[in-house]
Amino acid sequence: MIGLIDCDNFFVSCEQALRPNLKKSPVLVLSNNDGCVISRSNEAKALGIPMGIPAFKIKDKICQEGIFVFSSHYNLYKETSEQIMRILRNNSPCVEIYSIDEAFLDLSGMSYLKEYGLHLVQLINKEMDIPVSVGIAPTKTLAKVGSYFAKKYKKYQHVCVIDSHEKRIRALQLTPITEVWGIGKHLSMKLKAQGVSTAYDFVRLPRRFIRQLTTITGERVWLELNGESCYEFCVHNVEKRQISSSHSFEHMVTDLETLSKFIAEHARICAQKLRAQRSCVKLMRIYVCTNKFRLDLPQCHTEETVSFPIATSDTLDIVEQAIACLKRLYRDRYHYKKIGVILLQVIPESYMQSDLFDTKDWNKSKRLMLAMDEINEKYSNKALVPAVEYLSKKE
Repeated sequence: MIGLIDCDNFFVSCEQALRPNLKKSPVLVLSNNDGCVISRSNEAKALGIPMGIPAFKIKDKICQEGIFVFSSHYNLYKETSEQIMRILRNNSPCVEIYSIDEAFLDLSGMSYLKEYGLHLVQLINKEMDIPVSVGIAPTKTLAKVGSYFAKKYKKYQHVCVIDSHEKRIRALQLTPITEVWGIGKHLSMKLKAQGVSTAYDFVRLPRRFIRQLTTITGERVWLELNGESCYEFCVHNVEKRQISSSHSFEHMVTDLETLSKFIAEHARICAQKLRAQRSCVKLMRIYVCTNKFRLDLPQCHTEETVSFPIATSDTLDIVEQAIACLKRLYRDRYHYKKIGVILLQVIPESYMQSDLFDTKDWNKSKRLMLAMDEINEKYSNKALVPAVEYLSKKE
């Protein structure tokens, strides 16, 4: 059996965890530069606000209905996600992280699946104050169907187990084809033209017809809905060849001190990602830009790329170079809206080569970073950070 943990309205739930008084209120989270709606509370959904709608189109409704609106805070969401995944790893034999708010669990051989799912729901809610739903079924696609019902119907108490033929058929009969994992908008339109409106209609089609009508992905979805597993567990993360972290300001920033604080924070985040996948970086790009929609203000988008003499994953090295780049890019007459750090030329740490004339003690650096990561993992992702994030000063 396979379990799927899915955080409910994740970005909104993170904001509500910081503001418990908004738990029953309509809440929206907007994309970068406050462009479109990317997360909605159940109360906001009940008001008919669709996902992805540009914020300016519902400005009047936001005021009329008293809807709370927040800019996206991706660092908050990332840190919350990491803590939830850590809880799952400590309480599950095998975890595959699927996205920032979803993870598959290998529950093979486990008994009392409903009770186990309820335990995870209560544990995450208690420790993180984030509501989650759990779907449990023989395949990943059916587990996604289970999580759909766990969210939709309160009687399931956030846990839906599909562990029999009868439950599977009933679930498929009640699942719209548009809610099936792997069935995109284009394919769902083709299926509806063939009279397919539910997942049950889909699985009743002959496999040969499915193969002709769809791609191999569609055939695998058909097999998974029929109880035949096609997607194996993948618990090893693929190493990234580029790593980035950026921030869009809710209010434009003009001073170097504030920019330095944020560029240091995102450089630190990139360095942590490097070490997590046992990599180091040879090339880094820093960029700052103004709000392109504010044509009444001076505009600029500047960037600088810097190379490291020796590939590194040391937070102090990366933050130091990022701050130096920022100081060269900064101009005091601009109102900045976004900053970012991109690590280019990411290589395995085993490929790192020292320099005959380099005087840095790399063993000491490695031990320091290991200690920092261990402390941050044990207590909090911000237990130890470079002082510049809080004490940055203009020169």
